[in-house]
Amino acid sequence: VALALLLAFVAGDLVERLGVPAITGYVATGILLGPITGVLDGALLWDLELFERTALGLLVFCAGLQLDLRGGTRLARPAIG
Repeated sequence: VALALLLAFVAGDLVERLGVPAITGYVATGILLGPITGVLDGALLWDLELFERTALGLLVFCAGLQLDLRGGTRLARPAIG
């Protein structure tokens, strides 16, 4: 697990240097090491479910902090009528 986290942070740093948000590197690492490729054991991933949900909650919270609500209302007015 520690190696997976280290790889995710390294990937995040690398993609940030390319001008892409670090979350892209984190997600790519998760896909590469996740149950699809079988690098990490499925039982281990099941044990990390609480960690996954906490990380997802933090991710959504941070994404929400980046929203510009003033711009959203400006776009919503014409749609609502």
